[in-house]
Amino acid sequence: MNAFAQVKTLGSHLLLAAAACVLAACSGGGSLDQTPHGALSPGQVTTPANLDGLVTAAYSWLGNDHYTDPNFFWPTGNIRGGDAHKGGNGPGDVYYYHALTMYNLITPQGVDINSANRYWVRWYDGVSRVNTALAAINPISTSDYPAKDGRVGELHFLRGALYFWLKIHFDRVPYVDETTAPTAVVSNTAQTSQQLWDTIIADFRAAVASLPATQSQVGRANRYAAEAYLAKTLLYAAYVQDPATHAVTSIDQAKLAEVISLATDIENSGQYGLVADYAQNFLPENDNNFESIFAIQRSVNDVSAQGNGGRGTFSSALNYPVGNSGFGCCGFHIPSQDFINNFKTLNGLPFDSYNGTGPANDYSLANGNLTTQPIDPRLDHSVVMEGKPFKYCTIAGPTCVHDGINWARDPTTYGSTIGEKDLVARDSPFLALNGPFFISAMNTVLIRFADVELFKAEAHVDIVAVSYKGAAPALQDVIAGHVQLMFATSASVIGHIKAGTLRPLAVTTIKRTSLMPELATVAELGLPGFDATTWHGLVAPAGTPKDVVETLHAATVKALADPDTRRALADLGVEIVGGSPAEFSAYIASEIPKWTAVVKASGAQLD
Repeated sequence: MNAFAQVKTLGSHLLLAAAACVLAACSGGGSLDQTPHGALSPGQVTTPANLDGLVTAAYSWLGNDHYTDPNFFWPTGNIRGGDAHKGGNGPGDVYYYHALTMYNLITPQGVDINSANRYWVRWYDGVSRVNTALAAINPISTSDYPAKDGRVGELHFLRGALYFWLKIHFDRVPYVDETTAPTAVVSNTAQTSQQLWDTIIADFRAAVASLPATQSQVGRANRYAAEAYLAKTLLYAAYVQDPATHAVTSIDQAKLAEVISLATDIENSGQYGLVADYAQNFLPENDNNFESIFAIQRSVNDVSAQGNGGRGTFSSALNYPVGNSGFGCCGFHIPSQDFINNFKTLNGLPFDSYNGTGPANDYSLANGNLTTQPIDPRLDHSVVMEGKPFKYCTIAGPTCVHDGINWARDPTTYGSTIGEKDLVARDSPFLALNGPFFISAMNTVLIRFADVELFKAEAHVDIVAVSYKGAAPALQDVIAGHVQLMFATSASVIGHIKAGTLRPLAVTTIKRTSLMPELATVAELGLPGFDATTWHGLVAPAGTPKDVVETLHAATVKALADPDTRRALADLGVEIVGGSPAEFSAYIASEIPKWTAVVKASGAQLD
């Protein structure tokens, strides 16, 4: 059969190492192996119009998602991360999402039952569309297909995005491109986790190199969209993890530096920025606005194959409220109280102890603090709570103001709050009914300018030094949330760490400390050679006889060997090192030039 007569399904050509994979692809006899209804000759496919059609088909797979495998990751992101409850009619209603909530192991059971399998199959379907298009376009000359370079860049962008999603969900996956033979067997362990990141990065680099700065058609990826996704991927890849424990073992500073460079280039383009009204990011009438860098384009009432609803937001079809809200189905994606409380502020800033000491501290209508508790105003763009308008609604009646449990499907289990960013108001002209489900024409934004600014901030943390007269007041401000971090001796903070009022980030010593062996060093986290140790030792006046020094040394070593002494010092955050007088003398000599250089470089002066 001609290569264009049938698109091979990836599921039948992937070999997965069972010990390394949680989820398996469909076998050769699975539901993806279908007899083609027709065939196209190479001549038919390779006309410019049909080549463009192959690219469009690859794009369309972004929007062909479903509430069981949405490309808006509310199940695998918000639910799994604890920001939302599953919702719906109890744990058995789409049980897979309940399992994500409970961190239960999922055993693959088939495409129609297990949503994790659906993700796998759907994204590899998308990869297959990209690869089919690239295989058809690559041999064609630019004289025969003038749009070739740009379309190839778009396909690399799409493949990078699909593999990025596969990577963050399944870690090590088989990488198949347009050069992979249809009969090839590709293992998910063919590349290490870090090598797979680099392969995905290469797709985005190819996209950056080929894409124009602007596109004449809305929805096509441009160079800045590719740069944004490249920055996001580099940010993930920069944190090298142990394959067994997933602990970060090092940080690639070169990748972080490139994130900053890419973000700066997007900033300097002048094409993107923050919209004047935050709400414009979540209203369909403002789709493809100044802040949107790349989005899945949605539509309703377009007479498409999906039915009278169109290619709308099936990814959110389960998430509208029920009861007298005017929608009726299906009450999923319920923001957690922890997520809501996280918007509380102290002196205008977020703080760690936002959950307080009990339920009465929760931000809610029942606790009467909706008008007294300071909060980040973005909460009301993210969550609808009892007594508040739904999605900027201004009309009168029960479909506008959240009516508490009357809008909830299972309030006893999940509560009654509603996640609203992906939804539209009941009277919105962009809303459509498709069977029992409401969908809308609001785009699913994958990268916003605000995201790029966050990538840059994460890659380049600017620390402002705040001076204190002693460690005690500094610690008080860190615990209270007035400042975000501090460098402190282990002795001064170990009690707070044990009590849970402080969270350690790293140790500044060259080696890990036996007091907290699980805590990585700053050197391990990406600054090789970093060593800043607060030490204590015994010294004697210059000229002290050697035998006296040796006697004092022996007595000190004996005292420090006592188990009770060692335990008492460990409780105070002191780690015993020891060493000979000669070793201590050499260490002091090495510290003087190191800290002399630091003082000179910092410009520090004595007051």
